[in-house]
Amino acid sequence: MRSCYFWGILWLLFLLMGCTRPPTQVGNVYDDKVDFSQYKTWSWLDEQSDLADMLIGSEPVDRMIRRTVAAELADKGMRQIPQESDLLVSYMTSLQDAVAATPGPSGFSYGWRWSKNSSGDVQRDSLPRGTLVIEMIDRKKGEIVWQGRITGVVANADEARTRIPEAVRQVLTQYPPAKQ
Repeated sequence: MRSCYFWGILWLLFLLMGCTRPPTQVGNVYDDKVDFSQYKTWSWLDEQSDLADMLIGSEPVDRMIRRTVAAELADKGMRQIPQESDLLVSYMTSLQDAVAATPGPSGFSYGWRWSKNSSGDVQRDSLPRGTLVIEMIDRKKGEIVWQGRITGVVANADEARTRIPEAVRQVLTQYPPAKQ
């Protein structure tokens, strides 16, 4: 009797896990020997100025990320200056399809990332996963002193665009790291 109860609960957990969206993952790594209070100014690694951004215009996503980073760092008391700043800031983005399994007619997947549909054909589902990485580089040392990352599932490009400002905020809430 206990065995049936155990397997019933286990199947329920598998079904619930299949219905939920994977959580957004936020994290950072940093050099714990660095005193982050010494950094008061920053500039973009590619030295692209805000004026060039406004006049030439770049991709809307790029503008959105840059403006949100600038606003968040300003809220932390850091000034953006064009040259000889304490920190150089850069970011990278990627959007990839992650293959996911869907339960088959018997209620479970027939493979780690593949499943069979009711006709017996194998099908695969993909979930677009977006990643944003923000790096802070000590200008004098030329070394990355802090890197923040957020990864999560996005339904489409429009959803990704609307979630970018909040994603940048979530990453930068971890900067500067707390003193240990």
